Amino acid sequence: MLDRKIEQATDGVEKSYGDKRYSIGENNALAVADYIAAMNTELNLSPSYSGDNIEALTRFSRYNDNRSFKDLKRAGVIAFLDSLRKTEARDPMHKWVGTYNLHRIYLLRFFNSSKAFRVFSIRAYHISMIPANSKAFSK
Repeated sequence: MLDRKIEQATDGVEKSYGDKRYSIGENNALAVADYIAAMNTELNLSPSYSGDNIEALTRFSRYNDNRSFKDLKRAGVIAFLDSLRKTEARDPMHKWVGTYNLHRIYLLRFFNSSKAFRVFSIRAYHISMIPANSKAFSK
């Protein structure tokens, strides 16, 4: 049943995205498949957008040692998002901000899509997008 749900959710998406189900737990793979299927029903997602969501959620699950999404706490989400940050020396153009914002949006939509996941609110935690010592605000 899991394989069938994943195949339906990844229909039209590159095969490598469907194969990612083997790198996360069965419960997480089922949650991602259900989420993508629901999004496809409501919004008729493009294959690339579906693939990007699967990639981001898989990366998030692996970062948290494939613990069930239901067992994750707010600190796990924040730690994952913070892992996407880069120092000024490593990324002087602040390109990490786009990746950070994209993953934040994917996680917000995923966790807000199901009442079972509403254990915490990512929105309640404001994270500045550009470091305080950034040259972006220099005069």
